Amino acid sequence: MTEFRDGPAAERGVFLATGIGQLPDILTATVRATTGARDCVLRLDGAVSTAAHRDEDGAPGDPLRRALDAFGDGFLSRDGGAHPAGAGAARLRHVQVDGAGAHVFFGCGLRDDQGEICGAIGMAFAAADWDRHQPEDRCHWMTRTAELLIRTHAAKLTLELDLIAADRRVRRLQRLAQIDPLSGLENSASFAGRVRDRLSRSGEAATLILLDIDHFKKINDLYGHQFGDSYLKTIAEAISAAFPKTSIVGRLGGDEFGILADLPTHGKTCLNSLLTQCHAAIQRATALLGKPDLGRVSLGAALYPDHAGDYETLYALADTALYASKNSGRSVATVFEKELQQLFDSRELGRKFRRADADRQIVPVFQPIVDLRTGACHGYEVLSRWHDPKRGLMEPEEFSALFTDHRLAEHLTRSIVTQGLEHFAALAGGGADGLSLSINLTSFDLINREFVFELQATLADAGIDWSAIIVEVAETVMLGESSGQIFRSLEEMRTRGARVALDDFATGYGGLRHLKTWPIDILKVDKFFVSALGQDPRDRVVVEAIVGIARTFGYQVVAEGIETPEQARLLQEIGCDFGQGYVFDRPLSVEALGGAPRVYELPGVDGETAG
Repeated sequence: MTEFRDGPAAERGVFLATGIGQLPDILTATVRATTGARDCVLRLDGAVSTAAHRDEDGAPGDPLRRALDAFGDGFLSRDGGAHPAGAGAARLRHVQVDGAGAHVFFGCGLRDDQGEICGAIGMAFAAADWDRHQPEDRCHWMTRTAELLIRTHAAKLTLELDLIAADRRVRRLQRLAQIDPLSGLENSASFAGRVRDRLSRSGEAATLILLDIDHFKKINDLYGHQFGDSYLKTIAEAISAAFPKTSIVGRLGGDEFGILADLPTHGKTCLNSLLTQCHAAIQRATALLGKPDLGRVSLGAALYPDHAGDYETLYALADTALYASKNSGRSVATVFEKELQQLFDSRELGRKFRRADADRQIVPVFQPIVDLRTGACHGYEVLSRWHDPKRGLMEPEEFSALFTDHRLAEHLTRSIVTQGLEHFAALAGGGADGLSLSINLTSFDLINREFVFELQATLADAGIDWSAIIVEVAETVMLGESSGQIFRSLEEMRTRGARVALDDFATGYGGLRHLKTWPIDILKVDKFFVSALGQDPRDRVVVEAIVGIARTFGYQVVAEGIETPEQARLLQEIGCDFGQGYVFDRPLSVEALGGAPRVYELPGVDGETAG
């Protein structure tokens, strides 16, 4: 038989034998009509098929059948195949059957289309009906006819098997194309398609939940990509286990997952329960990985059909709720409410932002950077604010969704840097030479190959030299390779005369690696360490270590978030160069920026105020 091309040969053989096993009735009726045989036995690929047509008073297990089977014992092997010794050869035997009289048995091997023995046929004739020439010729002819019929039927079955195998392969490939290879969940396209189909068919209440792993890039950078993959798979398994089996679960991006789950009548209560179960399942699963601070996720959910009737809108609303979760400190779940749309819907926020920028509602403020040895203002860090007529002056945390859209983020940078340089130029022209202006850049800005040239043009328009600029970059931005565009942009600006400050130092993962290879001039100590100075001796040790590292590399150090005179005094003792925080000044408006830079009072080393 032809080998089973898409599976074990035995499986294919059984299928063919089962299919061909339907032929005996047809063959036996034909044998009886054309040869006058009283009974017939057909053996194919290990399966014995017996005829239904016998003498009127014949029955299963009758003497003739037993005798024919005994004849088969000599012609056919016990395991079902044609006996090697008699393969293909015809045999005749005269037999006296007790209770049935004299008979002649004829048997012959059957060959498949490859010439291999695939079975055998045996026929029983009454001796009185046997004609030595005519019946034997008809038996040989019938044997060849049986072979042809078997081959034709086998070819048909083989074709059916090939079609079944091809269909299996197509379905398997289609399914593989729908599955995320790492997590085994639906991929983004398949998830969207299945959710659309579910919503259009069922019409039942459901919830779309979006889940984002908090600080996944930092975890990935700290423990490596192999651990990051294990972390993702663990969370994927926990999510699948936390929701009903009827739910649709997918991995939509690097660290983002989506879930569509059915809801009963009391949808909001059930949804809260599902969100709690999801959090708990992830915490339990990730605890087994043996690393600290894992399993923190943010979730956003929207209800169908209460909030939206189609997938695209439902996704946008769940995404808005997810942004709200991230904005509120992460590791929480938020269910969409209309009030959130104005705050966190990226599309609506984008439209409002462009209108606000055109109306000059996006404004810069300037936070002084103070020399901790003299109290003199060394420069300013320019920050963004949104002056909303209804909500007042909003800080970046209140419009953080802007920073996830590269077009809006770059637009914000251009607006704040252009305005900031314009006002800084006026300040410098008023006798404030020697001051620096620190500008914050995102990864979107630095990936843009044209950014440095655009900044050059802006500086030229404002009449400011590169040497007055400090480029502040968060440590998480410096996660690429030193051959990447971010590195090249920083190196180019530094070559032109700007200085580079590594912001939020020691809160990311890989800061020491950055010190070794990246173009850096200044380290900024995060307020996380500054705020506990004087309360926990270990925080002082950390700051002392950072200052020591900076001294070794030849960097300057700026401490952020100084809020008390005691913190300022301790930073003086440690040897920190500069500081900024509310103890000196809140960020200054453009109006408050005018005039000569201030000199701030500093606490003495002994705790007394020093002028």
